[in-house]
Amino acid sequence: MVEMLDDVDRTILKMLLENSRVPYTRIAEKVGMSEPAIKKRVEKLVKGGIIESFTIEVDPWKLGKSLIALVFINASPGKHRAVAETISKIEEVTEVNIVTGQFDMMAKIVCENPRHFEKTIQKIGSIPEVLKTESFVVIEHLEGNRFMGL
Repeated sequence: MVEMLDDVDRTILKMLLENSRVPYTRIAEKVGMSEPAIKKRVEKLVKGGIIESFTIEVDPWKLGKSLIALVFINASPGKHRAVAETISKIEEVTEVNIVTGQFDMMAKIVCENPRHFEKTIQKIGSIPEVLKTESFVVIEHLEGNRFMGL
């Protein structure tokens, strides 16, 4: 479907990525179309799987979650998917990616403090198929390009 996106679709996606609550009337004004036409376009993007959800972003620091870390994990051969699924169910884990390279997966965890972080790492390490973990604490987060080349 990517090759079927036109400039209007790309503008819609950019505006929704900036603010998923942007009124369709504002999008319509920007692209020179009617609100019903924009609504139909958005529905098509949802139905086609281009738009997966309309969501919010929460600042973990403002919620008292001041320790964010990337945890790289090696798992027993053939167990990567099962381990990733188990790790993804841990409350502090916000995402798990199966990766190439020196490690099998990378998990992003959000914790309140170093003690909470230590307990979370122990939870991950207690999974029998986890062979090794290496953690990197985030000291500063810079937002990348959310538009993915649109």
